[in-house]
Amino acid sequence: MTSHSRHQMAARSCLALAASALVLLQSTAPALAQARTARRGASVKTEEGGAAAGRRGAAVKTDEGAAAVTRHGAAVKTEEGVQTVSRHGSAAVGEEAAVARGPRGAVVVSEEGAAAVGRNGYRGGAVVYEDNDAWKVAAGVAVGAAAAVAIGTMMRKPPKAATPVVVSETTYYYDNGNYYAKAMSGGEVVYQVVAPPPGAIITTLPAGCTAANVGGVAYSQCGTTHYQKVATGYQVVAVK
Repeated sequence: MTSHSRHQMAARSCLALAASALVLLQSTAPALAQARTARRGASVKTEEGGAAAGRRGAAVKTDEGAAAVTRHGAAVKTEEGVQTVSRHGSAAVGEEAAVARGPRGAVVVSEEGAAAVGRNGYRGGAVVYEDNDAWKVAAGVAVGAAAAVAIGTMMRKPPKAATPVVVSETTYYYDNGNYYAKAMSGGEVVYQVVAPPPGAIITTLPAGCTAANVGGVAYSQCGTTHYQKVATGYQVVAVK
């Protein structure tokens, strides 16, 4: 099979997913915002549009366009036209419009639009990422690179390299400057990014820290977090 034929098959697969997902979205009852979940996928709808995600892909639709991602590629449609991409590439369409990327998903459609990633699901209208790598795909961060994750972000499991940190009998999981704590969402256990808990001790500072001096006391400032050197490593402290 030629690469051109494979590209056409990927395009048809993506557009078929988009069509089926849009039927699902359009069939939901009118409401300000609602979400539905099932064992094989989920959908969410607001006044601005909707998104559907399943085991094999995801689709998003707003007034400005639509996008879909499957295992074989991605497709984006806006007023400027349609673009498709095989599983080894990416697609982007202006004007302030859509983005789609390869095998693990990641679809974005503006104005104030929506986003979906194939490996992820929705719990009560909130996205739960499969893992840290899936979040990086959605956020456009290179896999393996250290990056700050927004507080409140939920994942089904913490990063593989995360280490447990116990503070006041509560266990957190630390990795590359980010702290995760167990939480419940939609009846399942997730790992949610939380603010660095004062008292947490790590053995090595994350990248990008600078020396700081507050009131004559030396600290290491990592983003907005301050660490103080202690016998067993570096401890998170609240600096006023």
